[in-house]
Amino acid sequence: MKLILEQVKILIFLITFFLLTSVSHSFERADDFLNATSDFFKIGSPIDGLHLYKRLAKNKALAFSKINENEQNNWDPSHYFAYGWSWDWDTMDQARKDALKHCNESKLDSDVCFIFAENDRVVYEDEFTKKLAEEYYDLSDKKVNTDYIGYTLTTSGGTHYDIPRTKFDEIIENNGHTGFILKYHKENKTHTIDVKLPKNSPPIISDYRSKYGVLGGTRTGAGSSGLLHTGIDFYVKLGEPLLAAADGEVVMLNKYVRAESFGRILTIKHGPSLYSTYGHIGEIMVKIGDKVKRGQIIAESGKAIKNGDGGYLEHLDFSISNMGPPPCKSCEILERQVIGNSKSVQNPHLFWSGGRGKPECFISGKEYKKNKLTLPVKCID
Repeated sequence: MKLILEQVKILIFLITFFLLTSVSHSFERADDFLNATSDFFKIGSPIDGLHLYKRLAKNKALAFSKINENEQNNWDPSHYFAYGWSWDWDTMDQARKDALKHCNESKLDSDVCFIFAENDRVVYEDEFTKKLAEEYYDLSDKKVNTDYIGYTLTTSGGTHYDIPRTKFDEIIENNGHTGFILKYHKENKTHTIDVKLPKNSPPIISDYRSKYGVLGGTRTGAGSSGLLHTGIDFYVKLGEPLLAAADGEVVMLNKYVRAESFGRILTIKHGPSLYSTYGHIGEIMVKIGDKVKRGQIIAESGKAIKNGDGGYLEHLDFSISNMGPPPCKSCEILERQVIGNSKSVQNPHLFWSGGRGKPECFISGKEYKKNKLTLPVKCID
């Protein structure tokens, strides 16, 4: 029995050693690359085990693949690519060879692998990585302005990348957490209404008709005739209370957290042609048919939905429509089922209790005009 246990221990050790000695992967998403390389200089990456690479021994190397153009320039990270890494070798030359070996195991046949970083420094440099270093890695060191957040790097088609979560957190911190509207890439007014948030309101991180998502990436199909935001995104952390924006009746909800891009959703009818919908929410405290009062806690904010529509960041998507949701069994085709069609979408800033562009925090005991909305999120005391 002792012998068997010893053999099992040796087997576990060998498997662990193999996994921790070198890794090869491939992925298509450019933001995976950006997260991996940005976090390479910070605390580590959410991509598999790169955080271990950051922490562990010297004589380590990180390799990526790229299109084989004979010269290492104009590298486009939106191209499908692979990476490999290794550490704890006697010499740097051994570490390089091992990283390239593992990168080569999963790259495209037409590509070539190259060393991107050695130990804690980037050794590969081209126009892209220079810009990345200037604008992407160093964003947290700059005093950001809420009107000009983001960086200029784009795909060949002009699509902006998301910034990493760590940079987003620093932006929120630098702007005092509340009372501001985040705008990316010098995007000026996305609609015709001037909006002034209360100083203690959770921030708006993607406004109505913005073409950028909550982390600054271009919304799919955005452009002069492309996809623009049909609601308002408020930044609220997981578990924060969500409030009924006015009296009404719950006419639709879906507790299925994986349903398309919205996750769990809830719609309240406030009047014959005024419906509010809460998307990306967590626990729901009401059921269909319930009469709700303004300021009543109807749900909690949900966790981040990890797809392009959910934004990879926890937040409330709050939208207004003049058309109620049609009957549906599962309501999984969420936006179309909830708000009917794009013509029914309304600018939420038209309906605030303080007037056009003047949202107000809900205050218990205060009287508000019927069918005028208070903020659907709880203001900071």
